[in-house]
Amino acid sequence: AEISLIYVLQDNKTEAFEWLEKLIDDGFSDYDQIHESVLFDPVKNDPEYERIMGMLRARLDAMKQRVLEQEASEQLERMRL
Repeated sequence: AEISLIYVLQDNKTEAFEWLEKLIDDGFSDYDQIHESVLFDPVKNDPEYERIMGMLRARLDAMKQRVLEQEASEQLERMRL
């Protein structure tokens, strides 16, 4: 997130978003680290920021759903035993 942040602070949104997207593509999943950081405030109203963070949120929601489904499946299996 640091490289993206450097570009945010330099007011280079194109590079900031490119690095943020690369970070997420490489498996970064700490939504709150970026979303709650005041250092990212200069770009938070930008549609590209909203798109990228929406993509991250969707990935996290899908991961959470898979975990919940797995836990439910395991619980049903235990009940059958």
